[in-house]
Amino acid sequence: METPLTPTQARAKFRKAVQAYFRRLVNDVRSADGSLPEVAKQIGVTRQMLEQYAEGSLPKADVLLTAMLKWDWIVRIDNPDATPAWCEFSMSDVDKESKKLKRQPLQLSLLDALTELDGSLETLKKSVAKVESEIARSLNKTG
Repeated sequence: METPLTPTQARAKFRKAVQAYFRRLVNDVRSADGSLPEVAKQIGVTRQMLEQYAEGSLPKADVLLTAMLKWDWIVRIDNPDATPAWCEFSMSDVDKESKKLKRQPLQLSLLDALTELDGSLETLKKSVAKVESEIARSLNKTG
């Protein structure tokens, strides 16, 4: 995807958007008489670092990723006179989708599994109650 933004312009807009999120977070915590050290601990930083991010310092990638996952942040960069007119960066959808994609237990039929392994499996005896087999790997066969 091409954009008329230069890397410097895109970086500046991204920094500004991230700074706005941290500024809003710090202001919300202070207005609710919350604990900045406790909020900072949730993303693995100190209170001072949280305040620096609110003042414009850009956090490291792991801190930003943790904040985006923890608080469902969506960083949006608007560029109204261009195509595309905006870009969004988030981790919210990934996290919500992973909860939907839980693995379902799968019960395989032993005889079906043996049939699928037919190339590397030598069956000695099959019965309903019991399957006895010997695995003979093609590399170890001598005849």
